[in-house]
Amino acid sequence: MSAGGMMENPDNVVQKPVPGHGRRNDEGMTADDLEFIRAIDAYKRKHNRPFPTWSEVLRIVKDLGYRK
Repeated sequence: MSAGGMMENPDNVVQKPVPGHGRRNDEGMTADDLEFIRAIDAYKRKHNRPFPTWSEVLRIVKDLGYRK
């Protein structure tokens, strides 16, 4: 972590931490990240689609509770 509480990535791009983003596991993923990945994987298996369209991804995200 750099001065001022900013986090740096391997490319030296400074990023602000996201408040309330949640705790990360050993691989750097939050519970929300894992929920999203599992929802995408479940959709791909159910619909036999290796690559969902962006419209399908948006539908999955809305099913997870996203609202504008």
